[in-house]
Amino acid sequence: MATWIDIVQSAGRVAAELESNGGEDPDGLLDQFIEDCDHKIEAYFAVIESIKNRADLLKKEERRIKDRRQTLEAEIERLKVNALEIMRAHRDVTSDKRINTGRITASIGTSEAVRVDEGAEFAPEYMREHIRISVDKIAIKAAIKAGKTIDGAKLIQNESIRFT
Repeated sequence: MATWIDIVQSAGRVAAELESNGGEDPDGLLDQFIEDCDHKIEAYFAVIESIKNRADLLKKEERRIKDRRQTLEAEIERLKVNALEIMRAHRDVTSDKRINTGRITASIGTSEAVRVDEGAEFAPEYMREHIRISVDKIAIKAAIKAGKTIDGAKLIQNESIRFT
C-alpha cells in the first residue's frame, strides 16, 4: 500500500501526465491514484476509529479512577473527623492535646479561617475584583467579514476531514 507521502507526491505526476496526454490516461495512472487514495482513506478511517475507541475506554477508566480516588479521599476526611472527635474526648478527660502511642503522636492543631455567610454583602474594602481580559474572536470575525481591517488578526479557512 502506498504511503500518504507517495500519494500526495504522485498527485502532481498524475496531473502532469493527464495534461501532457490531453486528458487521456493510457497508463492507468489516474485509476491507480484513485485506488490508492481510496485504500489509504479507508485505512486511516479504521486506524482513527480504533484510536477513538481506545481513547473512549481511557476516558471511562479515568472517570472510574477519579470516582475511586474521590471515594478514598472522602473516607480519609471521615476518618480524620472521627480521629479529631477521639482527640477532643481525650483532651476533655485528660486536658492533654496529645496522644503518644509510642509509634505515633497525634495532637490537636488549631488554625484560623474566615467563614463567609452565603449571600452576605461586604463593604468595598473587603472585596476583591477578578478581571479576565481575552480576545473576542467572535467580534473580530464579524468585523473582518464586515470589511474592516484589524491589525494582528486575519480570517483564515481551516480544513478538516470528516468520515461519514
